[in-house]
Amino acid sequence: MQRILSLALVISCFLITLYPYISTSKRVFGHYFYNVNSTFYIWYDSWEEAEQGTRSYGDGKGWPEMPPEQIPSLEKYLREHTASEIFERFYDGLDKVIAVAKKSYGYFKYLVIYLAIALLTTLANLRNIKVTKSQLFLLLFYFSYFIAYTLLYAWYTPIASGNRFTLALFLPLMFCLTAVINTTTSERPQVRLASKQFSWRYLFNLVVLGMILFELYPILTSRIVTTFAGT
Repeated sequence: MQRILSLALVISCFLITLYPYISTSKRVFGHYFYNVNSTFYIWYDSWEEAEQGTRSYGDGKGWPEMPPEQIPSLEKYLREHTASEIFERFYDGLDKVIAVAKKSYGYFKYLVIYLAIALLTTLANLRNIKVTKSQLFLLLFYFSYFIAYTLLYAWYTPIASGNRFTLALFLPLMFCLTAVINTTTSERPQVRLASKQFSWRYLFNLVVLGMILFELYPILTSRIVTTFAGT
């Protein structure tokens, strides 16, 4: 009963917070959750199609005044595209998402480093890891969250792409990877330097900090103003 009340409270607070926005959407566009990107553009194959489609029929001012059979939707997209075309869109989109991250401000290598260490520490301590029922649901949420949004960004790349999408996942993913590393490791092994012992995590953090400081100046002076942020 308490869980049901908690869920009802969360939903109520969510709707109360959103009400000024969704009530305006209902009044202007005729739909509470009207959004041209998730309603129309996501089902086009390119931005050019979107410009020639609902955008040219005033979708930014109201529901587009065009023949109903021409309005893009999930059903229409599945009807007009093959499974191989859908798979190819996901594949090409993922390739572009990764390419954008690689050519970005420099965050991609940190993601790779932390992901590799998280995998290694998890595999090394697999026998000692115990996952409770509540933690299992939390892990399922994490995996579904990151996988779903990555696929969503990949799917949307024919319409728009860039760091403004991938960076939305970077900090949450880094937080999760750091939590995994801290959970699956202890202070061992110790590293001895100048007759003193240090945790490997302490030295690792110093190395990462050094990398960040080394890159900070070129990022703030040139890369940040020349790197493509997204469309």
